[in-house]
Amino acid sequence: MKVLFVNEYTLRYGGVDRIVDAEVSALRNINIDVTVFSIHHKNFITAKAKLDYLRILKSYFNAASNLQKEIDIQKPDIVHFHNIYPILGMPIWNKIKKRKSKFILHLHNYYPFCINSFFFRKGNICTLCRDSNSITPGIIHKCYDNSFINSCVVSLIKLSPVGWIKESTQIDHLVGVSNFICNKYSDLGIDKEKVSCIYNFSDHFSDDQFALGDYVLYLGDVVDAKGIEIICEAALRLPLINFIIAGDGREFHKYNSAYINAGNIKFIGYVDGQEKSKLILNCRFLLLPFLSWESFGLIILEAYNYGKPVITSGRGGSQELVVGGKTGIILQKIDYDFVSNEVNRFWKQLESSNSYFDDCKEYSAKFNIDTHIEKLLEIYRKCTDE
Repeated sequence: MKVLFVNEYTLRYGGVDRIVDAEVSALRNINIDVTVFSIHHKNFITAKAKLDYLRILKSYFNAASNLQKEIDIQKPDIVHFHNIYPILGMPIWNKIKKRKSKFILHLHNYYPFCINSFFFRKGNICTLCRDSNSITPGIIHKCYDNSFINSCVVSLIKLSPVGWIKESTQIDHLVGVSNFICNKYSDLGIDKEKVSCIYNFSDHFSDDQFALGDYVLYLGDVVDAKGIEIICEAALRLPLINFIIAGDGREFHKYNSAYINAGNIKFIGYVDGQEKSKLILNCRFLLLPFLSWESFGLIILEAYNYGKPVITSGRGGSQELVVGGKTGIILQKIDYDFVSNEVNRFWKQLESSNSYFDDCKEYSAKFNIDTHIEKLLEIYRKCTDE
């Protein structure tokens, strides 16, 4: 079997990028012939840290022909699309000839139906674009970077939600990272028989080192949809507990400036590698009060690898990853006082017990790459046998 992966690697090497590279490596280890057609967003940044729009446009207009050449040369049985935004998201599969290939599309987010991909606006779930079958509301409300111009620019490569569904007939199968995202795409019109859930995975560590931890940790994008304000306001109510917010994003400077005088809140920016591992190992638990429909929540699995439980809103696919009382807490409400009370209670509970440690480690082992690849191969074979 020959497989061609298609992926746009983000400016910051992110969760989707790690999943793609791990899939490629695992498939090659079992003698699957894998090649990768890639676009790297870092190549669109100038020496002055500005977007190179000319290079973006050139890549956009050349993408289909370049991918077609790759398909014609490689003659893959499977073309597996992962992240395809913004360059390949028109959608590109309707601009190329499949030959004998079968097309698989991995569903990591909601970009086809929402300009900011979160289904989120002004603190609440927003489905205006989906409900109106138009991206105009996203432009009017400046949903991308809170900018009318930027929202107009990203809308240029978007179809209406119904239009995207119609243009997806060439996709032979879709893979969602959670049951939640699979159901959302099915609700929008994708044939349920063409959608399967395969959970993401994270490296599983056998190290049984336990550290109580002396701070509450948030790790991820610093954007409104992730509930950063909820974390900061909870911290203000708990001055004796330290909070670390690790990550960057379009709202980083807004929150860093707003809470710069809070002595127990520390914004440290983007982290990765050993620095990220140490942060997770030395926290007491993670606080993830997502306000939007999270498609999965890979950081939850990464926390479990170190035996660290999670407090989360459980919105979207993240609810499928947390077992209340065993691996963490799913918040029943998301307001400042309720969240701060839950954080304080959990903080004190973990001071006298590490009962969550073993459950988190055991649960994380279920989300492993071997199971992931086995299910992925089942879909590949089903598509090629039809």
